[in-house]
Amino acid sequence: MATTNAAAVAIAAAAAAGVALFEVAEVRDANYLPAAALSDAAAQAVDLFLPADPLLLPAGLTDTAAASVGAPSANVAALPRPARALLIFVHGGAWRTNSRSLFTDLARRFAAAGVACAVVGYRLTAFASSSSSTVPAAASEPAPLTVRHPDHVKDVAAAVAFLLLTLQHAAVAAPAQPASVVGCPFALTSTLAALADWSRRINAAGGDGGGAGTPVPVFLAGHSVGATMTALLSVDTPFLGDALDAARSWLCELADKLDAGDDDDDDDGAEDREAELQAAQLLRRLAAPPAETLRAAVRGVAGAQGIYHVPELVARFPTYAAWFVEPALGPRAPDDAANEDPQRSPWAHASPALHANLYHPADSPSAAPAFLVLHGPDDELVDAEQAALWVARLRGPLRAADVGVVDRELAGVSHDDVLTHPAYFKAVTDWLLARLP
Repeated sequence: MATTNAAAVAIAAAAAAGVALFEVAEVRDANYLPAAALSDAAAQAVDLFLPADPLLLPAGLTDTAAASVGAPSANVAALPRPARALLIFVHGGAWRTNSRSLFTDLARRFAAAGVACAVVGYRLTAFASSSSSTVPAAASEPAPLTVRHPDHVKDVAAAVAFLLLTLQHAAVAAPAQPASVVGCPFALTSTLAALADWSRRINAAGGDGGGAGTPVPVFLAGHSVGATMTALLSVDTPFLGDALDAARSWLCELADKLDAGDDDDDDDGAEDREAELQAAQLLRRLAAPPAETLRAAVRGVAGAQGIYHVPELVARFPTYAAWFVEPALGPRAPDDAANEDPQRSPWAHASPALHANLYHPADSPSAAPAFLVLHGPDDELVDAEQAALWVARLRGPLRAADVGVVDRELAGVSHDDVLTHPAYFKAVTDWLLARLP
């Protein structure tokens, strides 16, 4: 791989230890859908955390302590380059709780160690009363539902599509001032500017995983139902392809409006008009790659404490049906056979392990992403059998080297605490860096 062993050791060890090697640039609340398509602007957004300027280690840190995290001593200016990859994280919460803001520290920890991270928000299934995310509510709890499967995963797919498209900007020669577009339906300006700056820094230093003009590798990571949804994007569901086609269409429609001068502003001067034409050109360049090409940038999917087979989960924890499965996914199918058929049951449709193929029909088996399955044996909310079912499903068509498992390292770790455990950060970072070209 392009990442040197020393750099990989430093980044992975810094992530595990929570040591900052880089300052972190942040872009918050970037909506990933056009304004007309947003039904919950606060939820349907991403936060982006990018490694920026390298930091010297604190002066009080001894050479021995520095060596323990694989980093240079305090009197050495050179630090490892950040990885040329983007980790997209999707949170859990039974499709009904949590928000991306709760995972800012996780994303900053990855970015400060050298791994850019985006945290995805999505709409949640609403409940009339707020019960704990870890204690089942009474079966009679009223639940006025406005969001139900596949709404959640469609949002996640739209966010991934938005990031895959905007990352094209980091792979091409960017203008000095990235698109500043009046009426732009995406939060493009700040996102493009941040990604372009990040790409320039890495490419100027001979960054890992390719250079200018090559796509930025993307890795998906999720926790609990976030792992469920990132896994669903890796199987033969239409979610990501549809989201990419929709986003490309929106970009082209906006470019057409800019070319025609249709921005509802009759006072544009010559400079503004030129900026609009340049922006239209950029938007078409972003939309040019076909969905299959963009999908290929997704190199891996890492799931922690995930749900992969909903019917089996409910068989193990019957109270989950009324607590969150039926409200979020829909009713149980009338018989067991139907309940495991993605075409007949929403529970099966939301279960990655029950889908027939692990990749889109247009892809070849070699284009399937690599997988990392993290699941501790002492998870009190989702039993380890879920991970076992998913691993067994993956290891049928994929090489063993493409399916990593982390379990014993997470012994004694609860369902939610996995995301603060050093073994989680080290495993994900090691796995990501090992898969850079």
